[in-house]
Amino acid sequence: MPSRLKLIISFLLIIFSLTVKSQIHAIIQYKLITTNKNLRDHNQNYILYVNGLKSIQVSGNSLLPISNEDENNLMDIKIIKSGKPIFILKDFKSNKLSLSDHISTKQYLINDTLNLFKWKITNDYKVIQKFKCRKAVTNFRGRNYIAWFTEELPIQNGPWKFCGLPGLIINVGDDKSFFNYELTGIDLKSKFDEKIISLPKEYLNNIAMEHKNFIALINKKQADYEKLSRTYNNSAKGVSNVTISIPEKQEKF
Repeated sequence: MPSRLKLIISFLLIIFSLTVKSQIHAIIQYKLITTNKNLRDHNQNYILYVNGLKSIQVSGNSLLPISNEDENNLMDIKIIKSGKPIFILKDFKSNKLSLSDHISTKQYLINDTLNLFKWKITNDYKVIQKFKCRKAVTNFRGRNYIAWFTEELPIQNGPWKFCGLPGLIINVGDDKSFFNYELTGIDLKSKFDEKIISLPKEYLNNIAMEHKNFIALINKKQADYEKLSRTYNNSAKGVSNVTISIPEKQEKF
């Protein structure tokens, strides 16, 4: 095949892929099950709103109701959360990822990139929630992950920062089973206010920091806490076995 023809076909495939992605509109629900010895075991629900080449994941105390009875009605978005919301905003067109994270009680606005995961797709298949899923593995910032995705849903997205597979991620977790995300619901018909897929207004006045700087801040805080713990252990009152630490993050670096 002439090289020029190959370039034309490649260009058309890129255009087709972008066109398909730009038409995707979905509400996807995930549950995070955390069983890390350094964290309290708990379940957390997340809702991923997808509109074309952008998406936002938000968390709440309960799942939002989803109805297809009237597709002309916009969903009323009500996330009951004290303080600043927890979110992950993905912009595939600009290849940018913005999110919030916390150290102790303080929330931070953080910038990252979407080119994060180097997936290895295997030939292992299984059915999860009626979807034919394929296994993929990757190592990311200190943890090994196993993901199951389905090409039956052409949404190259998933919970948390996960993305980049040729289909929707149905289940993904690390090989120690500390962090495990599982699909709990999906709706490709319900409409929602597209304005929700943007930086939450609570962060508009925040200065974003890069991911590496956030990790450096965590390490500094942890070192300060360890020093404070030693101070308590050496006090005149003889206090012992006092440890102050930051709960372990999903990303180690």
